[in-house]
Amino acid sequence: MRLLALALGLIAQLQGVEFVSRSAPPGEELSLDAVIATLELSGDRAPRYLLRSEYTLALRTELLRYGMPDALHAEVSDASAWPVLETLLGETLAVREAERSSVASLSTLDPASVGALRARYRDDIVRRQRLEPARGEAVISELLRATGLSQSDFDTLLRRRLVARAYLEARHERLLSVGEVDLQRAVESGRYAAQCDVAEESRRCVRSELQWAALPNALRQYLRSLGGRVRVRIFTERAP
Repeated sequence: MRLLALALGLIAQLQGVEFVSRSAPPGEELSLDAVIATLELSGDRAPRYLLRSEYTLALRTELLRYGMPDALHAEVSDASAWPVLETLLGETLAVREAERSSVASLSTLDPASVGALRARYRDDIVRRQRLEPARGEAVISELLRATGLSQSDFDTLLRRRLVARAYLEARHERLLSVGEVDLQRAVESGRYAAQCDVAEESRRCVRSELQWAALPNALRQYLRSLGGRVRVRIFTERAP
C-alpha cells in the first residue's frame, strides 16, 4: 500500500524504508516491520516511530467498522488512508505527553478498560455490518489473520487509544467537548439506544459515545496544533 506524503508544512518526505524487528510468538518466524513515519520533538533524544503494522491494523479496523466492502483486502487510496495515519501520529504524541505528565500510562492501564474497549470495537463492527452477535469474535480473528498480527497487537492499539483519550480529556478537553444541543439531538435520535439503554445514565453514556466518535478528529487537531514544535517524516517505498 503506497503512502503519499502530503505537502504540509510540518512534513518532510524521505525516500527509502527503515526496518525494525518485531517479536514473534514461540514457534513462528520472526518478521520485519517497516518504519513508515517518525516524529521528532525538541527535547527528545530519539524520534518516535510509527510502524507499518500499527498503521495497517488501525486502517483495516476502521474499514471494518465502517462497513467497507472487502475491508480486509481492498486497495485504499492515499486520500482515504491519510486521516488514519494522521490520527496515529497525533495519538503517538498524546501518549508521549500523557506518560511525561503522569496523566496516564500504557504500563499501568487497567486491563478491564482494555477489555471493555475491545468489546466496544467488536460490537461496533457487528452492528455496522449487521452481523449476528456471535460473529463478533470471528471477525476480529479474521482481521488479525489478514494483517498477520496477534490479539496482543490489537490490545496494544486499544491501550494507546485509551491513554491518548485520557490525555486529551485532562489537558485538551475542548477537543472532545460535546455541546448540549448536539447531546440532546443524539439522545432524541435514538441511534445510541443499543449502547445506552439505562434511562438515568443515557445522557452520560451518549456523551461518552460522541466523544469516542470525535476522538480521531481530536487527535488530528492536536497534532496540527503543535505546528513547528514537531517534525514528521513520512517514509515511502523506493521505486523499483
